[in-house]
Amino acid sequence: MKTTLIVLQNDADHAQAKALIEKLMNSKDPADQARMVAQAYLTEAYERSRWPRCAPSLPDWFHIPADLLIPPFRPSEVVA
Repeated sequence: MKTTLIVLQNDADHAQAKALIEKLMNSKDPADQARMVAQAYLTEAYERSRWPRCAPSLPDWFHIPADLLIPPFRPSEVVA
């Protein structure tokens, strides 16, 4: 089986590849489904390199806003 896939090198290619994936999603043809999966892998690889995800640093994980640490009232006021 031969098919054509879009090699993503810029944002225009990215938009074209996403449109192709959307078009192939509704197809019942196994060849189109295989093409869609292959194009999705290429698109994912482009997106990961274009917009890398950055894991938050350890201090960011443990950052607690000050308003959560200091209640706006005293516990004795709540009981009374």
